[in-house]
Amino acid sequence: MLRLCILCLYKSEIKLVKIIRHLLLTLLLLGCCGVVYAQNYTISGVVRDSLSGETMIGVNIIADGSNRGASTDSKGNYRLSLPKGNHTISVSYVGYTAINYAINLTENTTLDFALISNTTIGEVVVQTTPANRNITAIAMGTEQISMSEVKKLPALMGEVDILKAITLFAGVQNTSEGSSGFSVRGGSPDQNLILLDNTPVYNASHLMGFFSVFNNDAIEGLELYKGDLPLRYGGRISSLLDVKSRSEIPEHYFQSTGGIGVISMMEGLITEDINWLIAGRRSYADIFLALSPNPSLEQAKIYFYDLNGKLTWRINRRNILEASAYHGNDTFGADVGQFDYGNTAAALTWKHFFTDDILLNTSFNYTNYGYDVGGEIAEMSVKWGASIDDLSFRIDTDHTAGDDWKLNYGAQATYHVINPGTIVTNVLAPQILPSVYAWENAIYASSEHTIGEWLSVRYGVRGVLFDNGTQNFYAAEPRIGAVFMLSESSSIKANYSLNTQFIQVANNSASGSPMDVWFPSSENIPPQRAHTAALGYFPKTLMIIIGNFLSKDTIKI
Repeated sequence: MLRLCILCLYKSEIKLVKIIRHLLLTLLLLGCCGVVYAQNYTISGVVRDSLSGETMIGVNIIADGSNRGASTDSKGNYRLSLPKGNHTISVSYVGYTAINYAINLTENTTLDFALISNTTIGEVVVQTTPANRNITAIAMGTEQISMSEVKKLPALMGEVDILKAITLFAGVQNTSEGSSGFSVRGGSPDQNLILLDNTPVYNASHLMGFFSVFNNDAIEGLELYKGDLPLRYGGRISSLLDVKSRSEIPEHYFQSTGGIGVISMMEGLITEDINWLIAGRRSYADIFLALSPNPSLEQAKIYFYDLNGKLTWRINRRNILEASAYHGNDTFGADVGQFDYGNTAAALTWKHFFTDDILLNTSFNYTNYGYDVGGEIAEMSVKWGASIDDLSFRIDTDHTAGDDWKLNYGAQATYHVINPGTIVTNVLAPQILPSVYAWENAIYASSEHTIGEWLSVRYGVRGVLFDNGTQNFYAAEPRIGAVFMLSESSSIKANYSLNTQFIQVANNSASGSPMDVWFPSSENIPPQRAHTAALGYFPKTLMIIIGNFLSKDTIKI
């Protein structure tokens, strides 16, 4: 009897093992099939205007008429991950004819699109971003505009100024009439971070504010962030104006355009993989002053000039090297003296695609702003000058970890050299205020999740260490945002951010002036901080901010 029971149990165990084995094999096969069917590939590329060749910001790329899609960034690039198989890609932008492109996706693919404008002569309507991007994007208070749209606006002396164009956006005002300085949500001009190709510009004005330093022919587009700054940027508490120079590939080995300046813009190709750009301007009011019969006016100097240069080398599919530079100067002179001020900025950027889903941007940046005032009265001469120099290194990584998950992380180190003033006279010994040297280092990481079809969440933190040589300051800057889709044409958004500013300006003008003096945080002057929180309802053609709380802890000198 015992042997029979053992024999039955043994046979039962054999059957159980066979059942488990078959079950495991079945699950394994299903898992393999699932992997095969879940295999995704990436479609990436650039969207341009078919007529001008300029890259386009905020273009929608939608797959199969669903919620799965992407939009182009400030350089017109997009990236979209889709399962293997047949898809229909829809590319659309307000004022342009939409493109529907059928593709059988079997590998990672590069697709570039050129959109054709369907604008007819008549009423001109300028819309900086498609309406549905305003609904689906997590960010609030973000504005994008291309130069083709800026050039449709009214011009001053033949030139359209992009800094005046942004004052058309809600929450942005001129600090004074005719000035290129701007205030965002009540902030001061020094609380705005202005970047040209990731390089700070400390004074963005010519002729005391009547013109900006940005040559329209050399600029591709801009993005304005009002309070909710991307985590990769910091150092200011009010806003970020991110200006990008032209990056499109010229059609010819040499081509040029003209404007009110003596030189405007020239660009061309060295090889099919290397293109260059040189742009310049010079005002010519002083030429007419030299013709005046009045001796004092004949000796007057009132002019500005600026130069832009850029070289782009597309080494291969995964590596792009860019070098850009800017230099500008203003001169005001009379028989009693002369005043000069100007900016210099340079950037070297390497873009490397480890895979189609991981992009690394590495850049070295240098910026300088300075001014000199000199005069002579009787037998006494005086010269006074001040400057600020920044040298920085940064790495930024854009990582698409999945269809519904995006990561951004990186680090930055900036070395500030501030010369508050040097006074030289012919009757006294030179008076030199001691220079200030400071390090501003930061690391950051952020994550963006799409949960289902209706909810997207972005969260992250930026850690900053500021060292002025005698004291260290630390800051943790959390930022979080979410968007909940009520329908395809409406959504609710909420976000919160904390920003810290470690250098600020001492001035005697609310609108800013070329003679501003920058200084770092110290024992007596703490860093400025701003808490920003917002809640908004976004229907298709309207934006309603239900609550927008801004709290600034600042000390102005």
